[in-house]
Amino acid sequence: MSKVTTIKNYLDTLVAGAVTGYFQLPDNLATEDNTNTYLEKGFAVSYGPGVNDSANFCQGEILISRGYDIRLTNIYVPNNDETYRGSLESALMEDLFLILTTIQADVLLGGNAFDSIPEGDTGIQYLVDEAQEQIITTALTLTVRYRETF
Repeated sequence: MSKVTTIKNYLDTLVAGAVTGYFQLPDNLATEDNTNTYLEKGFAVSYGPGVNDSANFCQGEILISRGYDIRLTNIYVPNNDETYRGSLESALMEDLFLILTTIQADVLLGGNAFDSIPEGDTGIQYLVDEAQEQIITTALTLTVRYRETF
Protein backbone atom coordinates (compact mmCIF):
# COMPACT_ATOMS: atom_id res chain seq x y z
CA MET A 1 0.00 0.00 0.00
CA SER A 2 1.28 3.47 -0.80
CA LYS A 3 2.00 6.04 1.89
CA VAL A 4 -0.77 8.34 0.59
CA THR A 5 -3.38 5.74 1.58
CA THR A 6 -1.59 4.66 4.76
CA ILE A 7 -1.51 8.27 5.97
CA LYS A 8 -5.21 8.82 5.15
CA ASN A 9 -6.15 5.66 7.09
CA TYR A 10 -3.95 6.80 9.98
CA LEU A 11 -5.64 10.22 10.03
CA ASP A 12 -9.09 8.56 10.00
CA THR A 13 -8.10 6.60 13.11
CA LEU A 14 -6.42 9.59 14.75
CA VAL A 15 -9.48 11.84 14.30
CA ALA A 16 -11.89 9.14 15.49
CA GLY A 17 -9.81 8.74 18.64
CA ALA A 18 -9.43 12.47 19.28
CA VAL A 19 -13.12 13.43 19.25
CA THR A 20 -15.89 11.40 20.84
CA GLY A 21 -19.39 10.84 19.53
CA TYR A 22 -18.55 11.59 15.89
CA PHE A 23 -19.54 9.44 12.91
CA GLN A 24 -17.33 9.16 9.83
CA LEU A 25 -19.10 10.77 6.86
CA PRO A 26 -19.72 8.31 4.00
CA ASP A 27 -19.36 11.13 1.43
CA ASN A 28 -16.25 13.04 2.43
CA LEU A 29 -16.26 15.40 -0.57
CA ALA A 30 -19.87 16.66 -0.78
CA THR A 31 -20.71 17.23 2.87
CA GLU A 32 -24.33 18.14 2.22
CA ASP A 33 -24.97 14.78 0.46
CA ASN A 34 -24.70 12.88 3.76
CA THR A 35 -27.77 12.03 5.82
CA ASN A 36 -28.48 13.90 9.05
CA THR A 37 -27.55 10.77 11.01
CA TYR A 38 -23.94 11.34 9.95
CA LEU A 39 -23.96 15.14 9.80
CA GLU A 40 -24.83 15.51 13.46
CA LYS A 41 -21.28 15.31 14.78
CA GLY A 42 -19.69 13.97 11.60
CA PHE A 43 -16.08 13.93 10.44
CA ALA A 44 -14.24 13.22 7.23
CA VAL A 45 -10.65 13.12 6.05
CA SER A 46 -10.13 13.70 2.34
CA TYR A 47 -7.16 13.81 0.00
CA GLY A 48 -6.00 17.22 -1.09
CA PRO A 49 -3.51 18.17 -3.78
CA GLY A 50 0.04 16.86 -3.71
CA VAL A 51 3.25 18.22 -5.18
CA ASN A 52 6.67 16.74 -5.91
CA ASP A 53 9.03 18.08 -3.26
CA SER A 54 12.20 16.40 -4.50
CA ALA A 55 14.53 16.13 -7.46
CA ASN A 56 15.05 12.35 -7.05
CA PHE A 57 12.05 11.11 -9.05
CA CYS A 58 14.15 8.97 -11.39
CA GLN A 59 16.07 7.39 -8.52
CA GLY A 60 13.26 5.21 -7.19
CA GLU A 61 11.76 7.61 -4.69
CA ILE A 62 9.81 10.82 -4.51
CA LEU A 63 9.22 13.26 -1.66
CA ILE A 64 5.62 14.48 -1.70
CA SER A 65 3.89 17.34 0.10
CA ARG A 66 0.16 16.62 0.21
CA GLY A 67 -2.75 18.40 1.79
CA TYR A 68 -5.31 16.40 3.74
CA ASP A 69 -8.58 18.09 4.68
CA ILE A 70 -10.12 17.18 8.02
CA ARG A 71 -13.78 18.26 8.20
CA LEU A 72 -16.15 18.35 11.18
CA THR A 73 -19.91 18.89 10.90
CA ASN A 74 -23.00 19.38 13.00
CA ILE A 75 -26.66 20.17 12.30
CA TYR A 76 -28.34 23.42 13.29
CA VAL A 77 -32.10 23.73 12.95
CA PRO A 78 -32.78 27.48 13.07
CA ASN A 79 -34.67 28.31 16.26
CA ASN A 80 -33.69 31.95 16.95
CA ASP A 81 -31.60 30.89 19.94
CA GLU A 82 -28.20 32.42 19.38
CA THR A 83 -26.81 30.87 22.58
CA TYR A 84 -27.59 27.39 21.24
CA ARG A 85 -26.13 28.18 17.82
CA GLY A 86 -23.05 29.67 19.43
CA SER A 87 -22.57 26.58 21.59
CA LEU A 88 -22.64 24.36 18.49
CA GLU A 89 -20.08 26.58 16.75
CA SER A 90 -17.83 26.66 19.82
CA ALA A 91 -18.06 22.88 20.23
CA LEU A 92 -16.87 22.37 16.63
CA MET A 93 -13.91 24.70 17.15
CA GLU A 94 -13.02 23.03 20.47
CA ASP A 95 -13.12 19.60 18.79
CA LEU A 96 -10.93 20.92 15.98
CA PHE A 97 -8.47 22.04 18.67
CA LEU A 98 -8.51 18.51 20.16
CA ILE A 99 -7.57 17.16 16.73
CA LEU A 100 -4.73 19.70 16.44
CA THR A 101 -3.50 18.70 19.90
CA THR A 102 -3.54 15.02 18.91
CA ILE A 103 -1.63 15.74 15.69
CA GLN A 104 0.90 17.84 17.63
CA ALA A 105 1.61 14.81 19.82
CA ASP A 106 2.27 12.68 16.72
CA VAL A 107 3.53 14.97 13.92
CA LEU A 108 5.21 12.04 12.17
CA LEU A 109 1.84 10.27 11.97
CA GLY A 110 3.01 6.95 13.30
CA GLY A 111 6.32 7.15 11.43
CA ASN A 112 4.64 7.53 8.03
CA ALA A 113 5.62 11.15 7.44
CA PHE A 114 8.56 13.54 7.82
CA ASP A 115 6.25 16.18 9.25
CA SER A 116 2.67 17.36 9.31
CA ILE A 117 1.91 21.06 9.38
CA PRO A 118 -1.53 22.55 10.04
CA GLU A 119 -1.94 25.22 7.34
CA GLY A 120 -5.15 26.72 8.68
CA ASP A 121 -8.86 26.13 8.97
CA THR A 122 -11.99 27.44 7.30
CA GLY A 123 -13.56 28.84 10.44
CA ILE A 124 -17.27 28.19 10.81
CA GLN A 125 -19.26 27.83 7.60
CA TYR A 126 -22.91 27.10 6.98
CA LEU A 127 -24.39 24.91 4.23
CA VAL A 128 -28.11 24.30 3.62
CA ASP A 129 -29.38 20.81 2.86
CA GLU A 130 -32.55 19.78 0.97
CA ALA A 131 -34.65 19.90 4.15
CA GLN A 132 -33.53 23.52 4.66
CA GLU A 133 -31.64 22.54 7.77
CA GLN A 134 -28.31 24.22 8.20
CA ILE A 135 -25.11 22.23 8.33
CA ILE A 136 -22.38 23.83 10.42
CA THR A 137 -18.95 22.84 9.20
CA THR A 138 -15.29 23.61 9.72
CA ALA A 139 -12.24 22.09 8.06
CA LEU A 140 -8.54 21.97 8.80
CA THR A 141 -5.94 21.64 6.06
CA LEU A 142 -2.95 19.59 7.12
CA THR A 143 0.12 19.48 4.86
CA VAL A 144 1.97 16.18 5.20
CA ARG A 145 5.43 15.53 3.76
CA TYR A 146 6.26 11.89 3.09
CA ARG A 147 8.44 9.70 0.86
CA GLU A 148 7.12 7.18 -1.65
CA THR A 149 9.51 4.57 -3.06
CA PHE A 150 8.99 2.48 -6.16
